[in-house]
Amino acid sequence: DYKAPEIVKITGADLAPTQGDQPIQIHFHPQVGFGIKQDGLPLEVRYGKLKPNYLPLKGIDCKIETNQEKLTCTLGPGAGMNHYWRASFGGTDEPIFSNLLSTTIRYAAPVLERFETASVVGYNTDPTQRFNTSGGQNITIHGKNFGPFQSIYDYRFSAFATWPADNFLQIKDDPNLQFLRVFQVPEEDCSHSVEHFALECKMPVGIGANVKWIVTIDGQQSVQPTT
Repeated sequence: DYKAPEIVKITGADLAPTQGDQPIQIHFHPQVGFGIKQDGLPLEVRYGKLKPNYLPLKGIDCKIETNQEKLTCTLGPGAGMNHYWRASFGGTDEPIFSNLLSTTIRYAAPVLERFETASVVGYNTDPTQRFNTSGGQNITIHGKNFGPFQSIYDYRFSAFATWPADNFLQIKDDPNLQFLRVFQVPEEDCSHSVEHFALECKMPVGIGANVKWIVTIDGQQSVQPTT
């Protein structure tokens, strides 16, 4: 029997932006190769988590770069970290699969850059400083590496915020009210307004100022600017 193709490393993919679109290389064990003498046989490189969907992400325009030793692809859009990788050759009828390579490769973590909301009539200050304590207003979080639309890749994302409570005596020393120091925006109240670059979320009930935001995209947390 022939040995299965053996991936030994992936280069070019680590810390890529979530929109992908950069060249990557899939390196094979030189003593095994992948049994292809020339281009023409269908190639596929898939990667990602093993569940809930198995290897949901896909390399784009994969081709042979070095005979028997390396494939090159364009990284597709995605998110998350600790991806598994596998290549297949020969189409869907009788494909030849490589090993399943476990890696620590990840897309870049989300970065928060600025906040935006509808103007508040009667105020000249930044409207993100004038949220209603009852919640319900929309805030747009601008940044990068927020991931693709979920129709492309099914993953989890969320937003939550904290603020110092020392100036609010009604909650500072009351352990039963400490939940007011952190608010979680339900996942169903956040959506991509621009894939990779903007999230729109509905503000929950809350009080306080100097709010520190954290956005989590497929398990990776952002930095914490304030509003």
